Amino acid sequence: MLKNANGWYLQHHELYPLLGVEGAKLPANGFGPREVQGVTFICRPASGDGRQSPHRLFYLCKECNRLIPFGRADQHKRGRKHKENAVIA
Repeated sequence: MLKNANGWYLQHHELYPLLGVEGAKLPANGFGPREVQGVTFICRPASGDGRQSPHRLFYLCKECNRLIPFGRADQHKRGRKHKENAVIA
């Protein structure tokens, strides 16, 4: 997963410009796959009822081939499910 100059996972405000998102909000209709430094991201559309989904921005984990919410990247990498679902080559 992408890390900033301090070695921490990127925060939303650091990632959005790399994805071509202007401002502090994701586009309401989402976007298809976009790649940043070898990591594929997608953004799901906002719900039409005015409520925000807790997770709209996902990245593709290449090791276990699953879409993971961007905000849960660190938990996923350390978690048991990641290790269980990892594709063994």
